[in-house]
Amino acid sequence: MYKKQMTLQRITSYLLLAASALVFIYSLGIMTDLYDALYLYTLDCLRQLKDAGVDVAMVQIGNEINGAMCGEKQWPGMRKLINAGSRAVREVYPEARVALHFANPEKGAYATYAKKLDYYQVDYDVFASSYY
Repeated sequence: MYKKQMTLQRITSYLLLAASALVFIYSLGIMTDLYDALYLYTLDCLRQLKDAGVDVAMVQIGNEINGAMCGEKQWPGMRKLINAGSRAVREVYPEARVALHFANPEKGAYATYAKKLDYYQVDYDVFASSYY
């Protein structure tokens, strides 16, 4: 069990690092479409996991996306990013759930986020939360 946890932690760290690199490369103008880049990157990572025999039940798109995701701060753009990631998940692991992660429920904004997700027709299954 410990070995599997370490492997998963390494994979998670790798994915977060690579996602940061993706945003950096986009900011330099090397990639012109962040949405396609996020989709292709997520698709590639999930295919590698599947090829390695990893059974994935849930994929979190973004991390603490209260105010922004990959530099995008407006909901129309965040919707495109989230849905690009969700599309990749649905293609590789159709049974996996897509989670969106928000933080700080004490600020009272969760109902607003839920309304925005509905209004912009964001594709997700789980509204995840962290509280510090």
